Amino acid sequence: MKEMELLSNFCSLEKQFKLNERKSECLGEVEYGKYICVRLDGIGLSKKYLKNDISNTKFDGAMWQAFLSTYEALNINKDKLADAPKIFLGAIICSDEISIIFDSQSNYCDRRLFKIVTTIASTFSSFFTRNGCEHFKKKLGHKICGAFDGRPLVFSSVTDVSNYMTHRYAICIRNSMSKILRVSGVDASELYSRENFNNIDYYKRKIDDLSLQEQYKSVFDKPIVFLPNYLREMQSYRHESMSRFILGLNGEIFE
Repeated sequence: MKEMELLSNFCSLEKQFKLNERKSECLGEVEYGKYICVRLDGIGLSKKYLKNDISNTKFDGAMWQAFLSTYEALNINKDKLADAPKIFLGAIICSDEISIIFDSQSNYCDRRLFKIVTTIASTFSSFFTRNGCEHFKKKLGHKICGAFDGRPLVFSSVTDVSNYMTHRYAICIRNSMSKILRVSGVDASELYSRENFNNIDYYKRKIDDLSLQEQYKSVFDKPIVFLPNYLREMQSYRHESMSRFILGLNGEIFE
């Protein structure tokens, strides 16, 4: 399947996953066999740190370190044998958001959804700000700090999890395409018109017309996927295209 078709197909799942969010918000405890996902969004952080940049190395590093710190703090089975139940199935960072997925058999917080979401959001926010401030002290650069809100999604299968992670990847690529055009000077009245807003075909045509292909190609490896290995150590993965992401995700995580 062509790259643009894959991108459009996975972006089109937005309503489906928003409905999942609304239904999941009403749950108390989640039964075993279901996969809990906590999606964190930075509160005003994209506008503050990424407004005119596709990627910010210091911000990306703060996100990366905040997740690893959160993982270390909450992964209660990290020092046990390889056959001990694992808590985290994986995670994906896209710009100023991160989706963290729990394994279907984990018993973290007794699978109480409200407690899981608030614990993840508060822990990640604290590490993000702490690490950003420590970097500021060491490097005398700009201080990075902020908070994240959290929302739950509940999935029934690894296929659902895979589709969701690919959806977030696709949304990140689509939004980056729009940002490339905005930063390159495309007028807001054109870019955000009813017919062009979130229109992937328009974005790609405009990128080609303005010879912005290199900037476009660079956005695909910005999102980061994290997966625990058999020693419960988090490994990071990046991919160069939608098709590579899908193949890698299903091969690396769900083999």
